Amino acid sequence: MPDEEDDDGGLHRVEFHFQEGFTGQSFEILVAGKLRASVTARTRFQTGLAHIEPVMLRDGEEVIIRQKDTGAQRKVHLHPGRPFVTLTLVNGALKIDALDQTPGYL
Repeated sequence: MPDEEDDDGGLHRVEFHFQEGFTGQSFEILVAGKLRASVTARTRFQTGLAHIEPVMLRDGEEVIIRQKDTGAQRKVHLHPGRPFVTLTLVNGALKIDALDQTPGYL
């Protein structure tokens, strides 16, 4: 089975899991200042999941999550060995965590 890292300068797959609290908000994932993905998140109450967005990243690239309707943005702190980033909306504030295992859903 191939390693997560490939021969092209430390390329890694990171999954952004939009989970609880989303009611149709739109977000952009910016990598090194460039738009990499656009997501509209709406949590499915049966599973606690709104959307999973996989993104290929190089070591050290800066990642910003920007909420399109408010312009609010947050830098994502990526950690080696934690390729699963969970995002939860709590009272309008975005909570971001990096995990080493895939989050479970029903």
